[in-house]
Amino acid sequence: MQLERYRIEYETLCKIEADQNEFIDQFIFQK
Repeated sequence: MQLERYRIEYETLCKIEADQNEFIDQFIFQK
């Protein structure tokens, strides 16, 4: 089903964005 595919892609994007935010936080704290 098309909707299921969108949901999986959306969850994947959210996970990637969360990982990036965590990486940015660590990068800022290192300075």
